[in-house]
Amino acid sequence: MRINLWNTRSAIMILAAFIVTAVIYSYGAATTADAAEKATTLTIEQARSNQKRIYSRDGHKMFVRENGSVAVWGTKLSGEPSTPDKLRNVISVTSSGNVAFALKKDGTVAKWGKEDNIADSLKGTNPAKAKDVVNISANNGTLFMVHKTGKISFYHYTDDGGDAKTKIPKGLTNVSDVSAGPYHVLALKSNGTVVAWGKDQMGNTLVPKGLTNVVDVAAGWSVSVALRKDGTAVAWGSGMKTDKMQVAPYKDIVAVSAGANEIYLLRSDGSVVKWLEDKYAAHIESTKLSAVSRYSEDGLLGMSQDGSVVRPDMMSTVPFIPAEGTTSIASLSANDNDYLAVKEDGTVVSWAKFWPYEPRLAKAPKTATGIAEVSISRDDHALALKKDGTVIAWGNNDYGQSNVPSDLRNVKAIAAGYEYSLALTAQGTVVGWGNKKFGNTDIPKELTDVIAIAAGGPNLALKKDGTVVAWGYNAKSLPLQMPAAVALASDDEYSAVLHDDHTITLWDEFNHVTRITALQNSKNAITSISSGYFTELWVLLDNGTAIAYDWRTGIEVKRYENTGLKQIIRNMGVTQNGDTVKLGLDDYSSLVSLKKLNAIKYLFVNENVRFIVGKDNRITIQGYADYLYNLPGDIQNIAKYSVSNSHGLALTTQGKAVGWGGVNGMHINGDLTYRPEAKIPSSLGAVKDIVAGNDFSMVLTKDGEVKVWGTYPPEVKKVPANAVNVEAISAGTYHAVALKKDGTVVEWGDSDREKMPKGLSNVKAIAATGSETMVLKNDGTVECWGVYCDSPTNIKNAISITGANGHFVIYCKDGTIIDYGGYYYPSKITNVDKIFPLSKGTLVTKKDGSTVIWGTGIPFKP
Repeated sequence: MRINLWNTRSAIMILAAFIVTAVIYSYGAATTADAAEKATTLTIEQARSNQKRIYSRDGHKMFVRENGSVAVWGTKLSGEPSTPDKLRNVISVTSSGNVAFALKKDGTVAKWGKEDNIADSLKGTNPAKAKDVVNISANNGTLFMVHKTGKISFYHYTDDGGDAKTKIPKGLTNVSDVSAGPYHVLALKSNGTVVAWGKDQMGNTLVPKGLTNVVDVAAGWSVSVALRKDGTAVAWGSGMKTDKMQVAPYKDIVAVSAGANEIYLLRSDGSVVKWLEDKYAAHIESTKLSAVSRYSEDGLLGMSQDGSVVRPDMMSTVPFIPAEGTTSIASLSANDNDYLAVKEDGTVVSWAKFWPYEPRLAKAPKTATGIAEVSISRDDHALALKKDGTVIAWGNNDYGQSNVPSDLRNVKAIAAGYEYSLALTAQGTVVGWGNKKFGNTDIPKELTDVIAIAAGGPNLALKKDGTVVAWGYNAKSLPLQMPAAVALASDDEYSAVLHDDHTITLWDEFNHVTRITALQNSKNAITSISSGYFTELWVLLDNGTAIAYDWRTGIEVKRYENTGLKQIIRNMGVTQNGDTVKLGLDDYSSLVSLKKLNAIKYLFVNENVRFIVGKDNRITIQGYADYLYNLPGDIQNIAKYSVSNSHGLALTTQGKAVGWGGVNGMHINGDLTYRPEAKIPSSLGAVKDIVAGNDFSMVLTKDGEVKVWGTYPPEVKKVPANAVNVEAISAGTYHAVALKKDGTVVEWGDSDREKMPKGLSNVKAIAATGSETMVLKNDGTVECWGVYCDSPTNIKNAISITGANGHFVIYCKDGTIIDYGGYYYPSKITNVDKIFPLSKGTLVTKKDGSTVIWGTGIPFKP
């Protein structure tokens, strides 16, 4: 039997008590600032001041509050207090080794931590005696101080036999700022020049000749960067050209930060660009920053424009673009491997999606000038429409797809298909050439008055009267009786038509039809639709909002607000000012948008998927969640959900277990195949509790039995004989846990992890995640075991434990909360309703319906 995803989706959306919607965010009370704030224009002076207030190194983080006090969190230095409580009037912080330093307004320097016992002759200038310091920077056990006199001094406190950086050049004066890397130091002089010294690592100390007008510097491991007064940045060192200045293509940079061999550029609009060798990567990040700090592998730490701290964690996933492809872009085309862009000057540039690989598309010919539009096919041939209406082609020519007809003139649109090419003339006719297979170049004779074309499976033509004509592969799949069309998109997987009523029709070769109606009553007009990189269709609104819908279900899977985009191709966007930025579905580990949620009944979030159930039983599914889209539409009165990386389970108030998801393939006829853990055994009976493991399902029956089935692991599916009279169950990745009514615990599965403590009793709650198990005892104490979990010794009044996504959250009677994920979290929360440990964070719902959220990427006030 063929499963029709459109019918399934319809059933889900029609039921009043159980509705899947594109967006269910409730814009009620939130405990942190809205991340979609409008960015202000930063100046270099503002950004430099902010940069001094934030510091991150090897898990150790510091932040200068507006009142001049210092917050410290993360990995503590040896002997370090949680917060230097009496410290005030601080303007800058830095740390290295086991010592932290704070520069005060009066020019004095405070320090805390633990120094090594070294000879006084190696120490240098004691910061405790300094009274005229204007800037500080520490790295690799050495502090550098800039004095009002323009001189620079050091203080060495690590027993490492000496530091090459302490050999400050003789006669160095008129210094205004300093940045210390692990191996070298950069000094900024008051005349705008730069001096470098220390151990040379791939040219990091070779300051380019003629470098002037510098206002800020940053030293990384093996790279150096300087910010100039005109908003441009210059880099040298690892991967950079040392024979001449390597200049970033942006002219609105206000701050710089350096890591191992990468650089982060903060632009005046609050966006961040990652610079690695001669490539750049920009991402649409909802939180606009006013400062960035990147001095280690710990990641990027930033200050948001409302003064909060945030950790943007998406920078490692962005694609890198050559300098010529980052700015002044007029339009863009892409296939699975390469991007091809038209510059504002009419030239073209291409680059590979996966850095550091080179493009598979051949280099454009010298005649590629005066270009208005480009199109690239997945067979690696390209078409370029020139402003004079002629067409040129290059790349793969196995079937003549790059042999442009000699008499082709007055062209106004082009489309490169797989092994063939299409062109739309100003007269409204279509011309095709290349591989004749499937009839892709057999243009219907009656086809006239065409205003737009799309190449794919099938090829589509939009006529003036709003009708759509299809030909070539899978042409008969074109749905009938569609409203008038205004735009087209066609891909190898699916085709899409935008209608004049703001609805969208999508279909595939198996005649699966999906209709998107969510924007039908939108106040904003749809300006374009385009195929995404995976299974998404991108829709761009006239206010710059970009929305991605899964083409098989019509469910919204991603939204970017106020992007300023004018075009989206695959996973890349072009802004109105000609910058290229990355969009995508692969940043679902970012938790910022979850701040808007409230009234939550169930929440599952990992790096790829969001499954959200509101207290009104409405459901949101976002991300790479193909395996969850076949959610049954005929179940009601759901008491509990449990979702994993492979499938989902639901438990009704009548004790019935329902499974869905687990899609692991598709037959050639379009029918889906499913994993066994998503199939509920017919003999299961009444169920009390459910747990969806990654590759298995586990239930607790009402008579206290535990039953497990699924794909893997076999050790978990073998339930121990003593797992009887059970009242609670939980599971990690490869192990399972059961709490018996007598307060004892049964555990089975993974034999390589730490064993359960002997004699464990008086347990009233259990939680498992990853390779760890945690139990809550009747006396309010907590025990934990596994691979990475140590039992907390100072907890005496815990009332609940929760585990998921690799970490635990403990909640105590006095409102104290402890997150075992290592995130910065509130010390106390009152009136807690539910706790959801997420991938890289935690969300807590309160009894008043509001939420508290913390974790990676979430702005917070330390």
